[in-house]
Formats: sequence, C-alpha cells, structure tokens
Amino acid sequence: MLTGIPKPGALEKFDVTAFTIKFSEKIHDYPYWLQDLSHLPLFFIFTWLAHWFFTPNDGHKSWKVKAISTSIFYAIFNEGIQAIIPDRFPSPGDLFMNLAGVITAAIIYNYLEKKISKKSLY
Repeated sequence: MLTGIPKPGALEKFDVTAFTIKFSEKIHDYPYWLQDLSHLPLFFIFTWLAHWFFTPNDGHKSWKVKAISTSIFYAIFNEGIQAIIPDRFPSPGDLFMNLAGVITAAIIYNYLEKKISKKSLY
C-alpha cells in the first residue's frame, strides 16, 4: 500500500492546478448526450445501495419507501443545487435520467427480491 505514495521530490514538482485542469478537460471531453446517459447508472447504483442501507432486520416494508424517497430527493436536489453553483446549471434531461435510474433500480430490486424470496419458500 505504501508503494503507491510518491517520493517527496516528485510531490514538490507536482502542479496541482495543471493536474486539475487536465483532469477536468478529460472528464468533459466526451459528448454531452453521453454525459446525460451517465446519470442513469449513477442513480441506479445510488438507489440500489439505498435499498441495502435501509433494509430492516425486523421485516417492515417501510424501508423501500425510505430508500426510494431518499433517492428521488437526492436526484432532484442534485439538479436543483446546480442553480446556485457557478458555471453549472440544472438540466431537465439530467433530472429525467436521474429519476430513470432511481425507477429502474427500484423495479429490478423489487423483482429480484420477490424472485429470491419465492425460491427460499420451496
């Protein structure tokens, strides 16, 4: 693990500003429509993890509502907050893809949960 840490001399030569600019250029170098599509898998993963996070030990079903509500809130908040961040703007297309990721994850998670619980009954 320590072998990945650069030597002090290398860090002294490291230009954080140049690295940040280059990194930003690489991230924003792919087509805009592809950037929109990236929201779906990100919010799919977020919602899937929210389901795991809120899964109760006592068997109550309200955890699904908490997981989906949290995901929808964050999907809307994520776009809304961009209205006050300099050089950013909220996008209806991004919001749609965020919500599509939430809905897709919720449907698939529910389907798999039912399928697994049926198998455990037999």
